[in-house]
Amino acid sequence: MEIFVCILLILCIIVMIKYFLYRRQIQDICRQLQFLQTHDTNQLIHTSLHAPEILTLAEQLNHVYEQQRMFRIDLQKKDRHLKEMLAHISHDIRTPFTALKGFFQLLLLEEMQEKKDTYAAIIETKLDEVTKLLDELFMYTKLQNEEYTLVLERENFTQLVLDVLFTFYEGFKQQDIHPQMKMKEDACFVLCNAMAVKRILTNMIRNAMLHGTEQIVIDYHSNDTKVCFLCKNKVQDPDKIDMERIFERFYQADQARSRQSSGLGLPIAKGFAQKMGGTLTAKLEDGWFAVRFEMDILLYD
Repeated sequence: MEIFVCILLILCIIVMIKYFLYRRQIQDICRQLQFLQTHDTNQLIHTSLHAPEILTLAEQLNHVYEQQRMFRIDLQKKDRHLKEMLAHISHDIRTPFTALKGFFQLLLLEEMQEKKDTYAAIIETKLDEVTKLLDELFMYTKLQNEEYTLVLERENFTQLVLDVLFTFYEGFKQQDIHPQMKMKEDACFVLCNAMAVKRILTNMIRNAMLHGTEQIVIDYHSNDTKVCFLCKNKVQDPDKIDMERIFERFYQADQARSRQSSGLGLPIAKGFAQKMGGTLTAKLEDGWFAVRFEMDILLYD
């Protein structure tokens, strides 16, 4: 009987010791959680008691905390990007509106009809700039929405390329640009959205005209599986171009020409390409900045 009592006493002591250790460990975990909630640190919860239940609890808490930390970092990044976007939008819209206000005042004060017509033409141009900027901002925002989809249809990619190039004829002529063109003439069909493809090609060519020199090369070709549209231009200061930021919104390597571009052309083009299952890539080599747009061929004949 005495042996049974001793064994029972020893078991009670062991249980009490475990209870005490578990209780102290839980209290320590609570203190660590409180510290993590009030401090910006990469530290995780650690335990001195290596019981399976305690280790599992600490592992699960660390997992939840790590998810919250990543969510907080992502939220801070988005908040920073939003502030940057608002700053860019404010600047880009305020600039033409300031000019609009000035020319409108001149228009009201001017008596000569010829000058009035000049001011009116300038005002119209500035309004077009604002309209274009707002359109690009709206389109960029739509492309960031994962639920936004494009209606894809069988289209003749070759005809879309020719349609876009035709719209740039006068622009090339006015800027005295004589692009080197290598064009395939056969019809090449892809599953795409015609509006989106034209927007991509337009943004690629416009980017080359705004940020390059007079040397522009346009190469449209295909193989058995893919169709490729390549547009490249010679750049004066290739070292100033950060290739990792090319498709970043509002990025402008050539700040001297920033007034002509919102910095959203290539990001919008890339967004459209991804929505259609295509790819848009950029490469800088030997002073040439090249943007390549590729899509899978649906039917080739």
